[in-house]
Amino acid sequence: MQLKKLLSIFILAIGGIFLFSLPAQATHMAGSDMEIKCLGKDTFKIILRVYRDCNGIPINANPILGFGAVGCSQTALVGTTMTRTLVRPVRFMCGGQKNICEGGSFPFGMEENRFEATVVLQNLFPGGLDSTCCWIKVVYSECCRNGSITNINPGQFHIEGLINRCVTPCNSSPQITNYPVAVICNGQPFWFNNGILDTVDYDSISYEMTDPLNLSGPENWLGGYNKDRPLQFLGFPNNTLPFPAGFHLIPTTGDLGFTSTAIQQPVLAFKISEWRKINGVYQLIGVTRRDVQFFT
Repeated sequence: MQLKKLLSIFILAIGGIFLFSLPAQATHMAGSDMEIKCLGKDTFKIILRVYRDCNGIPINANPILGFGAVGCSQTALVGTTMTRTLVRPVRFMCGGQKNICEGGSFPFGMEENRFEATVVLQNLFPGGLDSTCCWIKVVYSECCRNGSITNINPGQFHIEGLINRCVTPCNSSPQITNYPVAVICNGQPFWFNNGILDTVDYDSISYEMTDPLNLSGPENWLGGYNKDRPLQFLGFPNNTLPFPAGFHLIPTTGDLGFTSTAIQQPVLAFKISEWRKINGVYQLIGVTRRDVQFFT
């Protein structure tokens, strides 16, 4: 049985009571990102930042973080409860004016929720992990994506990352320095930078557009949208035109450029891969994702 399916069963089993007791109109998940910090061999702090649309319902204050080994003999799926360490509004207005999350009048309101969990992988998995269990997948799911999203059929929210505990037994993921949400003016060229740095290990980072995920796999795109054309832009659907037309991601920097031409609330997903030169060859040592939502 594939790991994705196993993890789906695991998350449903642990979180099902919470996830499916929510009312049908309960939509609020707008974006997220994940950081993984190594504290010692097999010991990691997972930092998850989740961004909630304040027009929706409150978020689960004690989410479950799931773990599964990839491609080895360990088949156990395990989880741990995260602790919320921060709640704060994300301000879009000039001069720091309040948005709807704080009782202000600005119609878009995002709230950052930060969760943390520290795990020892050998202790987390029953019987520990042998030397063949190199890749560990970290997963988080929550109901539900923001109902105002315009480019996919919004469903269950899902994000995941990969830890390599063999090639680089104590590697930390890149650090994220900006928000995965933005307000954009239609008709004006726009550049978005993911604000990702690696000031711990100084590894190389590459970026690619990917499909937003739900609990069972990729979300369903609406109309003519896809991961490389996820919104209406100048020149749509041709994403090869020179900027300010087209849709452009620079894979070595994570810079994204386009000119929005419609009122829309698209969700975009980035796959962030971390590379290190080992014995003269670049090897993949970790993967994280981030979901971004724009308001135009």
